[in-house]
Amino acid sequence: MKTYEVELRALISKEQHNSLLQYFNKLAKGEIDNAKTYTFLTSKLNIKVKNQITKNKAKITVKKGAEYQQQVDETELPINPKDVEKAVKLITALGFKKHISSIQKRINYVLDEIIVSLKHETNWKYHIEAEIVVNTKTKIPVAKEKLKLFFKKLGIKPMTEEETRTLINSIRERYGLEEI
Repeated sequence: MKTYEVELRALISKEQHNSLLQYFNKLAKGEIDNAKTYTFLTSKLNIKVKNQITKNKAKITVKKGAEYQQQVDETELPINPKDVEKAVKLITALGFKKHISSIQKRINYVLDEIIVSLKHETNWKYHIEAEIVVNTKTKIPVAKEKLKLFFKKLGIKPMTEEETRTLINSIRERYGLEEI
């Protein structure tokens, strides 16, 4: 079944991260999902090979659309954690010459239909992501409004697509990748 990920993000301080951690721990059980990620970015695709260390799992994720977009068509393929390096080599052989490596510490919470992730990542530092996955494009606007309301209740302003693009382009520049 085809799915669409609708996601909003915000950069937060370490103090906000710790405060939100306490808040979400009262609402739901957090799931630790620390990972080493290899990200290949183009203007039309976001391909990630993710070694989910704490889950002893791995996957390849392909998102159609730019990384800064707030809704994308997403496909995931589980792989054996032993095959992560092979997957990176395979994607590189397909013409994606450069990638961004990162270490991510992440705790996920499921709050009704919203998946919330508190993260600290090599390039993004402390941030929060909230997403809703829908199965039709017609449901995207409603999901986006629910996420905006969620952030408003937290007192956090989510990043715009333009703010996200600016941050991603600064990361891409550090890694010698073209801007999107």
